[in-house]
Amino acid sequence: MRYDDNVNAGTVEVSVTFINSFSGSAIKIFTIEQSVLTVAWDVDKYIYDGETHIPTVKVINGLINGESVIFDYSDVTAINVGEYYVKADLSNASINSNYSLPVTELWYEISPAVITVDWTGDNFVYNGNLQRPTAFVLTGRVGNDDITFRYEGLDNINAGEQSVTAFLQDTSINSNYLFAGDTDIYTIAKQPITIEWEDSDFYYNGFVQYPKARVSSGKINDDDITFDYCGYENNIQANEDDGYTVTVTLADTKVNANYYFEDVSIAYFICKVPLTLAWWDITLEYTGLPQYPPFYIEQGLIGEEEVEFDLSDYSHNVNASFGNAYTINVSLSDNPVNSNYSLKDTSKSYDIFKADFDLYSVEFRSRTLGYDGAPKNIEIDNDLPIGVDVVYDNNILTDIGEYIVTAKFSVDLVNYNPLEYDTLQVKIYIAQMIFRDASSGIIVTNKGSADSLLQLDLVSKSKSSLKESGKKVFLAYEVDFGNVMAEYSVPISEKLQKSKGLKVLCKNASGEVVAVDFIIEDSMIIFSAEDIVEFAIITDYNFTALWIVLVVIGVAILAGGVVSILNILKRHQRSAAKVNISGALADAQTTLTIDDNAVQAAENVEELSNEEVLASENIAQEEQDNNRDILPTQQSHEIGSDNSNIEVGTEFVFDGVKCASLEWFMKSLGVKTVSKQERICAGDDYALLLFEARPLSVVYWQGKRYRIGSNQYEELIKRAREASNEKN
Repeated sequence: MRYDDNVNAGTVEVSVTFINSFSGSAIKIFTIEQSVLTVAWDVDKYIYDGETHIPTVKVINGLINGESVIFDYSDVTAINVGEYYVKADLSNASINSNYSLPVTELWYEISPAVITVDWTGDNFVYNGNLQRPTAFVLTGRVGNDDITFRYEGLDNINAGEQSVTAFLQDTSINSNYLFAGDTDIYTIAKQPITIEWEDSDFYYNGFVQYPKARVSSGKINDDDITFDYCGYENNIQANEDDGYTVTVTLADTKVNANYYFEDVSIAYFICKVPLTLAWWDITLEYTGLPQYPPFYIEQGLIGEEEVEFDLSDYSHNVNASFGNAYTINVSLSDNPVNSNYSLKDTSKSYDIFKADFDLYSVEFRSRTLGYDGAPKNIEIDNDLPIGVDVVYDNNILTDIGEYIVTAKFSVDLVNYNPLEYDTLQVKIYIAQMIFRDASSGIIVTNKGSADSLLQLDLVSKSKSSLKESGKKVFLAYEVDFGNVMAEYSVPISEKLQKSKGLKVLCKNASGEVVAVDFIIEDSMIIFSAEDIVEFAIITDYNFTALWIVLVVIGVAILAGGVVSILNILKRHQRSAAKVNISGALADAQTTLTIDDNAVQAAENVEELSNEEVLASENIAQEEQDNNRDILPTQQSHEIGSDNSNIEVGTEFVFDGVKCASLEWFMKSLGVKTVSKQERICAGDDYALLLFEARPLSVVYWQGKRYRIGSNQYEELIKRAREASNEKN
């Protein structure tokens, strides 16, 4: 057997050669493994001391026969506080070749050194700047390390007890030290100041006055040092004898807390204000009363205050004069309200000149008065001065219309210059008045005293005592209109217009309930009543009445009823006809109004075919609707119901329609149907007789609707008058 140095770790071989009676050989290659070392680190934590620290390892197990090994360590500089990493390896030395070392590494720590501090400086006086003691290291500093501090405090500026806390600044050197902070309590003393006074003499001004103090020395920078004053609260009035006193102290403010001084008082005076008077540069004219030239306080009066003056006797300074005939003396009266003022006596000589009466300063206005059958008049609105008189002409008026009233003036020539003009004229209108309730649409026309209309009050009622068995209350209102006759126009729906049993019930002040007559015009139910306190519109909502009307009209036409109606019209001088149909349909209780077209048709009727019967029924229904046109007899003054100033019989053409006169034009406005309106406008008395005349709130012209009193209505009447005047 043969082998060579089969001791150290590595690959080796051994050979065997047979000898003697054997022959041959054999070789075996095998490995000697390295011995695995077990190691431990000597330390894993240090305290900062300014030196470099690297832990080392020592072999715990694995060395053979007391052999030694050499270790290498990773390159690390570990001086300051922190965590560090180190790795140990076997060095590349021959003595290490038989050993192996598993991965061996370590995180280790250098912890901060602990320091303590003390404080320097604690005597401070307020100076407006930051003031506080400083900390220094007492123990724990390493070498010459530059340990620095930062400070925290709530104020450290103002006077009083203060506190400050020191902490390590965030620097690389300071990171090697541990310091939890330390607090020092110290005091900043107040700054002493001295004061001086501003002006100490005053003139009355209506307000509290007192001298003000100001700092003469000791103030720091721009500190706003303020003061409190006492003993001055009532020091307002002038006091030139005893004077006043005020005491000053430092106000309770944050800034003032840094200062101190001893309280100080001072005496001072408030003097009277001298007044200066001036005279207005105006000419005095006769007024019938004593006069003196007006004066005013040119200088000295405080705010809106008033003073009282004594005047010399001027009671005889009344009439016109010349040569400075009058004199007035002015002085302050002996009144407490004047105690704050002084005035030297002042006088003024003057004259009073004749007056010019301005006729156009008189308020003499045209007016519209409500017709009530009583005489009416108008007068000037203002009072005339002494020495001026007025008399009126044509100023006792009763009827509806437009009138001229004359006022003639005269003056006392001793004190007035002669009048250049002495007469004024205005118009007076006497008319009906109309009230329109915006919320309900109800229109009320005053038929009595116009003044009562201003007291009109309508209150809708959800429940009404005005009822009839089997009827339903459609609407009800409480009325406060006084003891006056009035016409009421109440909006109703088309459905209600056609209902059966429609009634208007009114209750007067005595509690009596009566049904009143009404007409329906332009979706309005119109009725008149006097001295009522409540009205209600009731119906049974039976809609068969309309069909009954149509049947009645057809029967009347076929049976020659129209001819009978014609005879009735002739017997009543062709006045408005209302025919009560009786017989088999008498229970319909239907009232028809027949116009002259229906009468003319009846006169020409001989035989009617079925088609003609139906056509006649339609015509009759249309005429029934159209006959709701009503004509004005007592219109409001705007449409000229008093026609005394209209020239009757003067024809003219307006909007292409021939008009017999302006009066006939005004009458035609009450008719809605254009063809009938044109006939009335042309002066057709026969057409006019077939309509019941009633006051209106709405009129029509050429198919267009106009509300009386509206701008459109006024423009229509104006154009008609202009057309009539142009023809005349």
